Amino acid sequence: MTPLHFAALLLALQPLPSNPPPTAPSIAPSIAPPTAPSTASSNSSSSAPQRLDVAGEAARQVVVDREAGQYLGHVSTVLLRDGRTVLAAYPKGHGKGPIVMKRSGDGGRTWSERLPTPASFATSLEVPTLHRVVDAADRERLLLWSGLHPA
Repeated sequence: MTPLHFAALLLALQPLPSNPPPTAPSIAPSIAPPTAPSTASSNSSSSAPQRLDVAGEAARQVVVDREAGQYLGHVSTVLLRDGRTVLAAYPKGHGKGPIVMKRSGDGGRTWSERLPTPASFATSLEVPTLHRVVDAADRERLLLWSGLHPA
C-alpha cells in the first residue's frame, strides 16, 4: 500500500493569509537560507537553488488518498485564484489508469473524497496535467489533458 504524498503541496501547510487578494498567485512561503555555509563567490550575482526537505516533519505531511494494493501517484495540482482551493488529478495506477480528482478548500490541509469524473477519464493511458488559465475577459478556466502525444 503506497499512500499518495504531495511534496510540492507541503508548502501549502504554511499559515494562509486571512484575506488574500482575489488574484493571489500563490501561498508558497519564503524558504529560509540553507544552514550549510555557502560556497558561492560573494561577487556572484546569481544564487544557488535552495533545498527544502520536510521528510522528517510529519506535521507538515498530508496523505491525500490511499487505496489498499493500488499505486496512486504522478499527481498534477493547480492552485485556484482564491489562493486556497487546490485541485489534484492523478492516475489510479503507475503512470496510466483511470484519472482520479480531489479538491482541497484549505490550501491542502484537508481533502475531499474522490470527485465525480467524466466516463472518458476511465480510459486514460497517460498521466494527467492540470493548468489554470485566465482569458481576456478575466474568466478562470481549468484545462486537463492526458494523452500519449503533445497537445
